[in-house]
Amino acid sequence: MAAPETDVSKTTISLVASEANHMESAVSALKRRLNDDKRCSYELLESELQAEHDPS
Repeated sequence: MAAPETDVSKTTISLVASEANHMESAVSALKRRLNDDKRCSYELLESELQAEHDPS
């Protein structure tokens, strides 16, 4: 039979869960930033290519 949860183990579980949520938020923010960077790079490249082929 498993030992009953103590206040310390409950606090530890809570802290670990909180840290995991912070890490998930940080990963999501990083993914958004990378996607924004990719989109901006693509748009810049596209505009440069268009400028090269624009007769005006």
